[in-house]
Amino acid sequence: MTSKTVFVDPVVAPPGPSAPAGRYLLGVLALTLVLAALVVAGNRLADPFGFYRTAASGLEPPEFTRTLRTSKAMAVARLKPRSVILGTSRAELAISPAHPGWLAHPVYNMAISGGSLYEMRRFLQHAQAIQPLRQVVLTAELGSFLRAPVAESGFDEAALVVDAEGRPTPWGWRHHVQALFSWRALFSSVDLLVHPQRRPDYQTDGLRLETAKKQALRRTGGQYRAFTQREGKFVKNRYAAQELHPAALGEFGRLLDFALKHGISLRIALDPVHARRLELYDRLNRWEAFEAWKRWLTTAVAERRAAGADVAVWDFSGYNRVTTEPLPAPGDIRTLMKLHWELSHYRKTAGDQVLDILFGLEPPAVHDSFGVQLLPATLEAHLERIRQERASYRQRTDTVLPARPGAGKSGTGKGGKNGKGGKGSQGSPQKPGTTGAS
Repeated sequence: MTSKTVFVDPVVAPPGPSAPAGRYLLGVLALTLVLAALVVAGNRLADPFGFYRTAASGLEPPEFTRTLRTSKAMAVARLKPRSVILGTSRAELAISPAHPGWLAHPVYNMAISGGSLYEMRRFLQHAQAIQPLRQVVLTAELGSFLRAPVAESGFDEAALVVDAEGRPTPWGWRHHVQALFSWRALFSSVDLLVHPQRRPDYQTDGLRLETAKKQALRRTGGQYRAFTQREGKFVKNRYAAQELHPAALGEFGRLLDFALKHGISLRIALDPVHARRLELYDRLNRWEAFEAWKRWLTTAVAERRAAGADVAVWDFSGYNRVTTEPLPAPGDIRTLMKLHWELSHYRKTAGDQVLDILFGLEPPAVHDSFGVQLLPATLEAHLERIRQERASYRQRTDTVLPARPGAGKSGTGKGGKNGKGGKGSQGSPQKPGTTGAS
């Protein structure tokens, strides 16, 4: 039997990388993963935005300020406070979480520079969803009620655990990516290492430090100059509206309803801005809005109290022992006022006096208008008292203020409209904000 040889064409495999090339690609991949792991570990250790901060120093990193709104939202998720402070830059400088009057701890200062009423309500929702709140102190000033309550630059809805209707959100993952994987985080971490002398602006309880404010005042010419510069900008740029904004009233009404619904003890403090700011309100034809604002707040709060809310509004504005603090002399760059920074911002020493009264550690004012609870039965007498204090202030103080836009020269604080100073609106308050989504 003869054998037959059969030839079969071999299956030719497609060409592939050589062994050295394959090892090279694996090496590149491994190196990339190692570098990524080092970047993540370095950013986590440096924590440039304070997202994971447990700092024993009690200070947030300098980069905390650059992402302030997101940073504070993340801090609340980390600390789970039982009490919070809401407001603008006035509150973040002056209202202390360490005050002895707080009953529920921990306390966190959620106030943010330039914060709108919408942002305040959203931060309140965020904090309540993380940990049911017992106490809230909110400081308010007329300017917030003269403009639309929109989210300001830097506010990110994704940083909050609930949406505007109170529904849970897929929270946080974007900010972990930002804090651990981004180039910005890497550069910020390196910057912390290269410039360790950079000073922080915030404590880990959210209170803004006074150090930078003191240095800036002395560097730019002292407090008298800070007052006059602020006044010039205020006259030129701020709050063109002369009436309360309906959307702002509605937004604040929703905030009040949220506190009522969740049984939160809410204390509203009207900021003790310097009397010179009130003089500008009068000069710019906003005194009627100033009084209408207090009437509206009084009515809105009284309605919620009648429904069972633990809420009260206290007035610390006006012409009282705190707000009429004398200014240093022009050119004096060393003297610091005890109670104020400039036209709009007051110091922690004044903020402590506000909390003393809100928490019942000191009796309310008797001899002036600092610390008066606004109630429908006594409101008009209180407003009249402030007008009388205004007249007395003008008699004893020669306050030079910037001219109104279009006026030829500066005027004095001894008059409002036409130099005489109006009595203020006596009309009925606008309708309080209605219940909205919580």
